This record gives sequence, structure tokens and C-alpha cells, in this order.
Amino acid sequence: LVEKAGKNAFVLGRRDPLQAFMWYIIIGKVPVLKLLFETDHRESSKRLLNLLKQDFSDPKGPANKAAQRLACNFLSNHKYSNAVAFFCLAKDFGSAAQVAQKELGDLSLLMLIA
Repeated sequence: LVEKAGKNAFVLGRRDPLQAFMWYIIIGKVPVLKLLFETDHRESSKRLLNLLKQDFSDPKGPANKAAQRLACNFLSNHKYSNAVAFFCLAKDFGSAAQVAQKELGDLSLLMLIA
């Protein structure tokens, strides 16, 4: 069901991988995201692909810190779904859940994150 939401977001979002990013991150389908970003020729997609290729295994590592910075940037720009996605990528599920509840008011999304 969540993967279908990701596919729909990608297609309805003019084949922009960022539109499907949150859904695929939540279900752990990073390889699918990498493929979507590889097929997109926008400069922003190339930068995000480079980020996705980094090692996220260390919670305090540079990749996770970069993802958290991006999440905070999206949050300050009121792009809450993207903020949730990048908090999840950084494995900061508490912050992701807080944004989903407080800013999006989406209890279903909150349950997926938790």
C-alpha cells in the first residue's frame, strides 16, 4: 500500500523522484529511489543521488548530519513531507513523527513512522 502511494506520487508529481521520496524512505526502498534519481536529469536529483549513495549506518556520521540539515531546511521552508522524509533518512524518527503529527496532522503517516 505504501509502495503504491510512492508510485502514484512519482507519476502524479511529473515523474519527480522527490515526490515519492518520503514513501520509499519509510518502507526502506532506497535502491528504488536511487534508480528513480538516476533516471532524472535535474541537477537537484544528481545531488540527492550523491547523498543517497553515502553510508547512513553511523547515526552521527556525515551522511546522517547532511540529511538532518536538509530536513531542517525543508522544515523552515514549510515543505513538511520532505522534512519527514529526510528525518527518516537520517534515522531521526522522533523528529519525523513530530513533524507528521504537528505540521501535517497525518495520524496514518505517524503510525507508519512509529
